Amino acid sequence: MNHDYVQVWKNTSSRPFKLFLADIEPPNAGKVPPDDFELRPKEETTLKWTCPPPNGDGKTSGYLRFWSIPSTEHKLGSGLTFGIKLEQDFVKGVPQPYKVLTYVGSPTGDPNSWTDVTTEFNPDYNFFVRGPGMFESYGINIRKLLGPIASISITIEQLYQQATGLILPPGPDYVEEWVNETREGIFELLDSAIVVPTTEKPSKVIKPKDGSRLYPGRSAVLAWSCPIPEGSGYTVGSLRYWADKTAAEGHVFGVRLEQMFAASTAAGKESTPEPPQVMIFNGPPFSFLWEDVTKELMLNNSYTFKVKHNPVDYIVTVENLMSIHFSRCAVRVTITDGMC
Repeated sequence: MNHDYVQVWKNTSSRPFKLFLADIEPPNAGKVPPDDFELRPKEETTLKWTCPPPNGDGKTSGYLRFWSIPSTEHKLGSGLTFGIKLEQDFVKGVPQPYKVLTYVGSPTGDPNSWTDVTTEFNPDYNFFVRGPGMFESYGINIRKLLGPIASISITIEQLYQQATGLILPPGPDYVEEWVNETREGIFELLDSAIVVPTTEKPSKVIKPKDGSRLYPGRSAVLAWSCPIPEGSGYTVGSLRYWADKTAAEGHVFGVRLEQMFAASTAAGKESTPEPPQVMIFNGPPFSFLWEDVTKELMLNNSYTFKVKHNPVDYIVTVENLMSIHFSRCAVRVTITDGMC
């Protein structure tokens, strides 16, 4: 009995994505898109193949990889690609549960460095990739489809795009974009939080799941919006990642965005937003170590701190991406390897 495999890709964003690589194993099991294929906005494409089970042990797989950030001409290794692979092993001809793997990385990176995310579906799986703009990010949603065949649906969603240098509606009011640029560091999310004034509800919420992992080359996003209340109040959002679970008390690091609202003296009028604050956390998880670095960010547009880790420390850089309007606050948090 033959086995069927299907990937359905949907692009709900406003930009096209050019194909970088496509492959099906065994090669004669299906047809891949042409090299110049482009997944245009509001369109979809399907990768499908069929193969009989082998007489003994074997494997079948298929994937598409697209450009997230196009390469720069004459600059080897530039750009960023992302992809999804569907894979199934056979042991003595018996099919094993199929796997879903993801790839985010350089076009010249290790082509075999796929990350198995099969066990992380709950009930779907999401990750993020950067776009070519200064502040541009896309969400990739993978959903397993019901049925007798191994099939998944992949949706590319536009989270926000900053074409003019300002974060404007309908984008979220508060954004933290985390980027893992370490070679081997994998960071598990300890906790996340979004708090808004008690009379309001957050909207446009984007938040990684507690316990999710930030792999090398990957991005994570925390984002939300909230109306300005009539009375006083505040809004807060934060992410904290484990740097070291083996230390006596453990070691985590994080970034928090916070904004206060001062009540208006005139009845029925919105409160006045105070300048947003950016804070960092670097220490044991149950301590109160949030440090306000807003002033440094306003002066230098970035703030760097060291996170202790054995054998190599990590360097965390927080970049100020705030707009000129106080009701908008955005930062990019980049994790890199320190010196040996």
